[in-house]
Amino acid sequence: MNIKVTQHQSSILVIDLSNQPQAQSNPIEIIELSDDDDDDDDDKDNQAYQNYDPKKVMWFYEFPKGKTHGPFSLTKLKKWNEEEFFVEVPDFKVWRTGESAVLLTKLLRYIKT
Repeated sequence: MNIKVTQHQSSILVIDLSNQPQAQSNPIEIIELSDDDDDDDDDKDNQAYQNYDPKKVMWFYEFPKGKTHGPFSLTKLKKWNEEEFFVEVPDFKVWRTGESAVLLTKLLRYIKT
Protein backbone atom coordinates (compact mmCIF):
# COMPACT_ATOMS: atom_id res chain seq x y z
CA MET A 1 0.00 0.00 0.00
CA ASN A 2 1.27 3.43 -0.96
CA ILE A 3 0.57 6.22 1.44
CA LYS A 4 1.08 9.72 0.22
CA VAL A 5 0.81 12.65 2.59
CA THR A 6 0.70 16.17 1.20
CA GLN A 7 -0.08 19.51 2.69
CA HIS A 8 -2.04 22.03 0.65
CA GLN A 9 -1.81 25.79 0.92
CA SER A 10 -4.80 25.90 3.21
CA SER A 11 -2.85 23.88 5.80
CA ILE A 12 -5.15 20.87 5.40
CA LEU A 13 -3.37 17.55 5.56
CA VAL A 14 -4.38 15.19 2.72
CA ILE A 15 -3.69 11.47 2.92
CA ASP A 16 -4.01 9.38 -0.24
CA LEU A 17 -4.45 5.69 0.56
CA SER A 18 -5.11 4.50 -2.96
CA ASN A 19 -2.71 2.57 -5.13
CA GLN A 20 -3.83 4.53 -8.16
CA PRO A 21 -1.23 6.64 -9.90
CA GLN A 22 -1.93 10.32 -9.57
CA ALA A 23 -3.29 12.00 -12.65
CA GLN A 24 -1.07 14.65 -14.11
CA SER A 25 -2.71 17.96 -14.89
CA ASN A 26 -2.70 18.97 -18.52
CA PRO A 27 -1.15 22.29 -19.40
CA ILE A 28 -3.63 25.04 -20.21
CA GLU A 29 -4.00 25.72 -23.89
CA ILE A 30 -5.17 29.16 -24.97
CA ILE A 31 -7.01 29.40 -28.27
CA GLU A 32 -7.31 32.84 -29.79
CA LEU A 33 -10.52 33.45 -31.69
CA SER A 34 -10.52 36.05 -34.41
CA ASP A 35 -13.14 37.63 -36.62
CA ASP A 36 -10.67 38.46 -39.39
CA ASP A 37 -12.77 36.55 -41.93
CA ASP A 38 -15.57 39.06 -41.44
CA ASP A 39 -13.16 41.89 -42.17
CA ASP A 40 -12.19 40.26 -45.47
CA ASP A 41 -15.86 39.89 -46.40
CA ASP A 42 -16.51 43.52 -45.47
CA ASP A 43 -13.61 44.66 -47.66
CA LYS A 44 -15.02 42.74 -50.62
CA ASP A 45 -18.49 44.19 -49.96
CA ASN A 46 -17.08 47.71 -49.68
CA GLN A 47 -15.39 47.44 -53.07
CA ALA A 48 -18.53 46.04 -54.67
CA TYR A 49 -20.78 48.69 -53.11
CA GLN A 50 -18.56 51.53 -54.29
CA ASN A 51 -18.83 50.28 -57.86
CA TYR A 52 -22.63 50.55 -57.96
CA ASP A 53 -23.99 53.40 -60.03
CA PRO A 54 -26.30 55.29 -57.65
CA LYS A 55 -28.42 56.61 -60.51
CA LYS A 56 -29.00 53.26 -62.21
CA VAL A 57 -32.51 51.94 -61.66
CA MET A 58 -31.98 48.35 -60.52
CA TRP A 59 -32.84 47.99 -56.82
CA PHE A 60 -35.87 46.29 -55.33
CA TYR A 61 -37.32 46.12 -51.84
CA GLU A 62 -40.11 44.31 -50.07
CA PHE A 63 -42.21 45.46 -47.16
CA PRO A 64 -43.11 42.86 -44.49
CA LYS A 65 -46.52 42.23 -46.08
CA GLY A 66 -44.70 40.67 -49.03
CA LYS A 67 -45.25 43.04 -51.94
CA THR A 68 -42.07 43.67 -53.95
CA HIS A 69 -41.45 47.24 -55.14
CA GLY A 70 -39.01 48.49 -57.73
CA PRO A 71 -36.78 48.85 -59.48
CA PHE A 72 -35.42 52.11 -58.04
CA SER A 73 -32.09 53.91 -58.04
CA LEU A 74 -29.93 54.13 -54.94
CA THR A 75 -30.26 57.89 -55.17
CA LYS A 76 -34.02 57.63 -54.75
CA LEU A 77 -33.73 54.98 -52.00
CA LYS A 78 -31.22 57.18 -50.16
CA LYS A 79 -33.58 60.16 -50.36
CA TRP A 80 -36.48 58.10 -49.03
CA ASN A 81 -34.27 56.71 -46.27
CA GLU A 82 -33.24 60.24 -45.23
CA GLU A 83 -36.94 61.18 -45.15
CA GLU A 84 -37.45 58.17 -42.81
CA PHE A 85 -39.79 56.44 -45.24
CA PHE A 86 -38.44 53.02 -44.18
CA VAL A 87 -38.27 53.73 -40.43
CA GLU A 88 -41.00 51.15 -39.68
CA VAL A 89 -38.76 48.34 -40.94
CA PRO A 90 -35.59 48.18 -38.78
CA ASP A 91 -33.67 45.74 -41.01
CA PHE A 92 -34.74 47.18 -44.35
CA LYS A 93 -33.06 45.29 -47.19
CA VAL A 94 -32.74 45.88 -50.91
CA TRP A 95 -31.45 43.69 -53.71
CA ARG A 96 -30.64 43.56 -57.38
CA THR A 97 -32.04 40.83 -59.59
CA GLY A 98 -30.02 37.66 -59.10
CA GLU A 99 -28.22 38.89 -55.96
CA SER A 100 -28.69 38.47 -52.23
CA ALA A 101 -30.45 41.18 -50.24
CA VAL A 102 -28.33 43.66 -48.27
CA LEU A 103 -29.21 46.15 -45.54
CA LEU A 104 -29.95 49.49 -47.17
CA THR A 105 -28.15 51.36 -44.38
CA LYS A 106 -24.99 49.29 -44.94
CA LEU A 107 -25.13 49.88 -48.69
CA LEU A 108 -25.70 53.62 -48.45
CA ARG A 109 -22.55 54.18 -46.39
CA TYR A 110 -20.46 53.43 -49.47
CA ILE A 111 -22.49 55.28 -52.07
CA LYS A 112 -21.53 58.81 -53.02
CA THR A 113 -24.59 60.53 -54.47
